Amino acid sequence: MQTPGQRPEGLRKIEIVTMRCACAAATPRESLKTMPTENAKRTVLIIGAGPGGLTLANALQRKGVACMVFERNLKTLQHDIGAGFSLATGRIWLEQIFGPEKKHRLSKIMTPVNEFRVVEDEETNGESEGKLLGRYNLGSIPKIKKQLNGPLLAGTTRSCLMNVLNDNLHPGTLRLGWECRNITENEDGTLTVRFDVTTTAGGEKETRTEVGAVVVGADGIHSKVRELMFGPRTLGTYNQAVWLLLKRNIPPEVLDFSKEENQACWMLATKKGSGIGIVGYPTSPTDFEMCYAYKLSNEQKNNSTQNGNGRTWQSARYGSAASREEALERMKKCPGVLGKVARLVESPQELIHISLGDASLSLDVDAWHMGRVVIIGDAPHAPTPLAGQGCNSAIGDACVLAKHLHRAFELIDQEQVETNSDKLISEAFLGYEKERKKYGEKVCKQGRHLIRSRIANLAMPQTANSPRNFFEVSARKWLTYLMETLINTFPDTVAHGTIKEIKAGCGKVDFDGGDNDQPHDRHGPRLWTMLGGKGFASRSGN
Repeated sequence: MQTPGQRPEGLRKIEIVTMRCACAAATPRESLKTMPTENAKRTVLIIGAGPGGLTLANALQRKGVACMVFERNLKTLQHDIGAGFSLATGRIWLEQIFGPEKKHRLSKIMTPVNEFRVVEDEETNGESEGKLLGRYNLGSIPKIKKQLNGPLLAGTTRSCLMNVLNDNLHPGTLRLGWECRNITENEDGTLTVRFDVTTTAGGEKETRTEVGAVVVGADGIHSKVRELMFGPRTLGTYNQAVWLLLKRNIPPEVLDFSKEENQACWMLATKKGSGIGIVGYPTSPTDFEMCYAYKLSNEQKNNSTQNGNGRTWQSARYGSAASREEALERMKKCPGVLGKVARLVESPQELIHISLGDASLSLDVDAWHMGRVVIIGDAPHAPTPLAGQGCNSAIGDACVLAKHLHRAFELIDQEQVETNSDKLISEAFLGYEKERKKYGEKVCKQGRHLIRSRIANLAMPQTANSPRNFFEVSARKWLTYLMETLINTFPDTVAHGTIKEIKAGCGKVDFDGGDNDQPHDRHGPRLWTMLGGKGFASRSGN
């Protein structure tokens, strides 16, 4: 009987033939490898250099496991690429990987975010700081600060995090411009990955291969590795999209994020029927990310020409230049810090457009691995970007997988025979899934809840589900008041639920034989989940 993650009988033979045919047809320029070296039998090939892929490489090298990382995007480390992340469990995992002696490298690229502020919508041009409806200062609760050994959240800019992770790797670990095309199994159980490699700035490509013991797909929500394993999958989609603005290098005389008063996440309580949501928070020390969520139906009007001023298809289409300019102008009218940041923007081209989708239910598989191929992060369980959990869960997946793979390779070396290597590597994958699969699926469900729940969005306005009527406007005022009162009146109870919710995604990067190798209890007060699980938009990466 076939076990979860096992390849159907006979598939290996088919793939070996496929590889041999490819080798026979290859031109000399392709230089395909057909005989794996001994080193390949202990090498992990990682596809994708997002937070998950680079964290996995760091965690493996920390344990002495050889690995290589392949990323198709030549520009992934550039300063102007990507947006921001809000790290909670991710910070805790990374600090274990870097250790006390290197922890300062992380703190230099992070800004503490310890509270949430709900500000009433007043379209101004900078004249008003806005009326504060609610202030959820969870990070000031002593029990939370002590238990988390750091801030409630840590904002960071994607490019800063990617470069810190890459700089901590052995030279030559990361290869840019390598796009995975297919994966085949060899007779000795190793895997050959075939890449299209961009070798020049002009985009010329050549085919190359690498051989390894394990292939890990850390290549995001549109994962090629996942497609090779399970075939195409339709992602979960929602009737909303987001314009992201990451304003870099804000002068401290304009906004100083070293001051506690500026270390917060601001959420705009938008007006009845507006169909938008605006939220912002500091990322790396001089950077600030804003997210403008809107309903797609508002941007996909037909070519109505009422009064001669109707939109054309060109101006109304999804993600158009007109939509970008409209979003920026609306952001500039926000009160307080949100408007101040938006007014620093010189061009609408600074905004990035993303849709709200996820990948979990559509995958619908019993295992995240097949043979010696496994997926982590957004590939198996991408939450919606507004959940703010993609980066955190990818980092956690990477740390847990590295722990189990290291133990598998140790056991293989102790036995000094390769006959059981398939079994031991499969057990490593199963151990990883036991720790992370339920949690990853839960994170996706929380992301969907955040988008669909009107109550959650009234208490923590983030999505385009603005109040529909005056009753909901009044309900929002009461909910924010009750949330703030609850936090201030019962801090220990709130702390208990918050800590449990955060640590549900935490564990240890090393085995110690104790219960702490497994995820923490996932039950308890649900305040943190109602707060969206730290849910404000961050561009999840793997």
